[in-house]
Amino acid sequence: MENIAVFAHFDKDNLIDDYVIYYLKELKKVSEKIIFVSDCNLSKAELVKLDGIVDFHIAQKHGEYDFGSYKRGYNLAKEKGFLATAKTLSFVNDSCYGPFESLESIYKKMNAKDCDFWGLTGNNNYLEGKYYPCEESNNKHVQSYFLVFKNQVFNSKIFDDFISSISHIDNKFKIIELYEIGLTTKLCQSGFKYCCFFKNDIGTLNLKDILCKDEKPFVFMKVSLLKEVYFIKLLKTFIKKIKCNYDPTILINNLKRIRCFKQFKFKYFRKQVIRIHFNENRIFIFGRWFCYGK
Repeated sequence: MENIAVFAHFDKDNLIDDYVIYYLKELKKVSEKIIFVSDCNLSKAELVKLDGIVDFHIAQKHGEYDFGSYKRGYNLAKEKGFLATAKTLSFVNDSCYGPFESLESIYKKMNAKDCDFWGLTGNNNYLEGKYYPCEESNNKHVQSYFLVFKNQVFNSKIFDDFISSISHIDNKFKIIELYEIGLTTKLCQSGFKYCCFFKNDIGTLNLKDILCKDEKPFVFMKVSLLKEVYFIKLLKTFIKKIKCNYDPTILINNLKRIRCFKQFKFKYFRKQVIRIHFNENRIFIFGRWFCYGK
C-alpha cells in the first residue's frame, strides 16, 4: 500500500463543496486509501457526495481544527492496520483550491528525495513578531496544509506521541506555534530531515506574479489569497492567466459563498492591482503600466 491520505475538512455551512470533491478525486489518484475527517456535523445528503471517492469518513464537530482532524484520521488508519504496509502518510486540508497540476509527478519526485517528510511549501519560524529558532530545521517549517511523511516517521514513537498530544486550543496562533511550527521542529530535533517542493518560503505564486510576470501555473492557491482578491471579475482574470483544465466555476461559486467584505484588504488591492504615480504620469492596472497626460 503506497499512500494513505487523511483529508481535513471544515465548512461554515456544513457543506462539502464541489472544489473539495475535485481535490479529493485528484488526491485519490495518488492514494490507496483516503480518510475524510470533518470538523462539522455533516448530513447524510452531504456525505453521499463522498461515495466512491473516500474509503472512510468521520463527520463530527470536535473543535480541534485541522490538526484534530489529522489526529482522528491517523488513529483510524493505525486502528485499521493501514500504516503497517504504507510507504507514506499524507495530511491534507481543504484550505486550497486545486490542484492545478497532477499530483502524481510531485509525489514521484518528492518521495525519491533524501528526506523523511516533505510538503509543498515552507515558511520561516516567525509568528506575530516572535521567532521560534530551530537550527535543525534551518529555522523554518513545512506548512501544514499539505504534509507527507515517510514510514520511518509515522511509525516512530516521536510522531505518535506528538499526534496524541493534539488537543483543543482556542488561539489560532498558539495552534500554529505548537502544531505547525512544532511538528517540523520536533521531527527535525529527533533527527528527521524535510524537503519542500517549492524553493521559496511561501511557494505558491500570488496575484501579482500571475498578472504581471506571466509565471507558469502553480499547484495550489490558498483560500486566504482568494479572499483578498474578492472581486469576481478580477478572479476570472486571474484564472484565465493560469491556463489549466481546472473548472473555474467550482472555485468562483465557493468564493461567492464564503467571501466576506470585512476581510478584504484595500491595501493589497491598491498595491497589486491598481496604483497611480502622479509625478510620473503613470497608472498601473491589472498588471500593466499605462502612461497618460504629457
